[in-house]
Amino acid sequence: MDENKEKFAKVPVDSEGKSWFQGYIKVGDYIAQHEIWLWDGISGQSLIFDENDVSEVSDCELQELVASATRHKDNSSITRNRSGFAFVNFDFDMGD
Repeated sequence: MDENKEKFAKVPVDSEGKSWFQGYIKVGDYIAQHEIWLWDGISGQSLIFDENDVSEVSDCELQELVASATRHKDNSSITRNRSGFAFVNFDFDMGD
């Protein structure tokens, strides 16, 4: 697991959010960092992929991979950023 920790060491951290859980999960052929978080009263989950691993995977395909790995079928969002990571965010709870 040290290899995974090193691979994801530069994942950007939002100073306003709080991470409750952080681990690693295999999604299809890829390793992702799994986070459960709280930000501004909204809780959710993220699977974070190294963009080098998934650069040839479309956003739609990535969402389908995450849906099948997590059994989460509701809306998800994808952010691919300049820091070299693709974030798939899902399981949002607005605290209603």
